[in-house]
Amino acid sequence: MGGGRTEQRHVCGDCGDPSRPAQMRGVAFPLEVMRCDPCWNRVANEMADLDGATALPRPDPGPESFEPIEPDECPKCGMEVRTVLTNYERWVHLATRSMRAKEVPRRYWWRIEPTRPGGTTYVVGSIAVRVGGIDPLPDDLVMPAHTVVCADLDAIGEVRRARLADVERQYRLPPSVEEFEDE
Repeated sequence: MGGGRTEQRHVCGDCGDPSRPAQMRGVAFPLEVMRCDPCWNRVANEMADLDGATALPRPDPGPESFEPIEPDECPKCGMEVRTVLTNYERWVHLATRSMRAKEVPRRYWWRIEPTRPGGTTYVVGSIAVRVGGIDPLPDDLVMPAHTVVCADLDAIGEVRRARLADVERQYRLPPSVEEFEDE
């Protein structure tokens, strides 16, 4: 009479291999992608390279540890950094204070979003999310990647190139709609 339960297996959106178990990805916010582990690692590593999220995770002190947890340091300049998990399961070094968006090249804009267990208001952690889609206003606060404040010469050159790319991008954008409105 009653139909038996059928087992539904999710298939990877990249390789389509039914023998590999696939699942929805995203730490706090679903990314709407169904991937198996090998395909997900490839995609997440590519995203991390583009975003500069290549930091090592913080060591887990364990429940029995009473050792003080020291802040992380930048391996290049020795400054204090904030190591935060991204939504795609990689880690990024962020600056320790927010800055106005106009002071930071767009490539280095991040936000810290609180994570909550489903349906509750209790904050249990935080993740780093790249700012994209709608740009913040110039005076809105963003959490910059540590590269922006790093004292390493390579980082300084990288930030300088990112600022120039932002200026070039402004010149390539089409004129605003207000310029074409009739009075």
